[in-house]
Amino acid sequence: MASNTMKPGARKGEKNVQPYECFYNVLNPLKKYLPLRMQGEWKIKDVYGTLIGTAAERQSIHSIDKVLVNNPSETSMWHHLKKLNIDRMIEINNRLLSEPIMDCIDKEKPHIFIIDETDDPYYGEVTALNEEYVVSGKTKKSTNQFYRYITLYIVIGQKKFTLAVLPVKKDKTNVEYVQEFIEIIWKMELKIEVLLMDRGFYSTELFLSLQKSETPFIVPVKRHGKEMKKLLSCRCSHYAKYTMDGEAGPVDLSIAIAAKYIKGKYGTLGFG
Repeated sequence: MASNTMKPGARKGEKNVQPYECFYNVLNPLKKYLPLRMQGEWKIKDVYGTLIGTAAERQSIHSIDKVLVNNPSETSMWHHLKKLNIDRMIEINNRLLSEPIMDCIDKEKPHIFIIDETDDPYYGEVTALNEEYVVSGKTKKSTNQFYRYITLYIVIGQKKFTLAVLPVKKDKTNVEYVQEFIEIIWKMELKIEVLLMDRGFYSTELFLSLQKSETPFIVPVKRHGKEMKKLLSCRCSHYAKYTMDGEAGPVDLSIAIAAKYIKGKYGTLGFG
């Protein structure tokens, strides 16, 4: 959805999406897939509108009251948000996120997809309600406890769009999450040109799983072992074959070595 208002300096044919259009592109799927039973003076638009404002302003339910006007109180917000079920939100989050952009996706051609992880620092207590979602990691922002999210994006033109976000559980592996995302892509009747991931997904288990499903992928290599270090020491760009050993067994990979000459020094990057 776009307005007819042109951006300053925009090319002819380009349109500027207005703030209210962005707002309703988020609000309408929430109302459709996550209805709330409402009583009293506040409507579902007020609750979800406050939640959208909280996310847009990077505030909390506690602090957003100082930013917005004519919005439900913190007590009212928590009362209504407790009606939401996390399992239901995980189940339908792909539909929530993808519905506004489905008309922009060409289903006839394959697309580039990206998967990555994000750690959100957590400073609260670990209780029976959240213990399966609080993970440990390297200390960052004065804590080593985090809520971790794994996200699926699609690349359209020069931009990426979020298709799904899943909270990471301690007892699930990256292999399971990646396979879940591939199934989401298949259910959307989309084709994969290549799957891009960062070094956090560098494992024989995942590579074997992707090869089994015939899913093309690119992951930056880790500079481990004499053979890999030797491959990356080359001063010219080329492709090489590499067998990676791991608990899941050996996996044969094609490595692309990209050499760059910068300020008198050679640097190399490897991608499997």
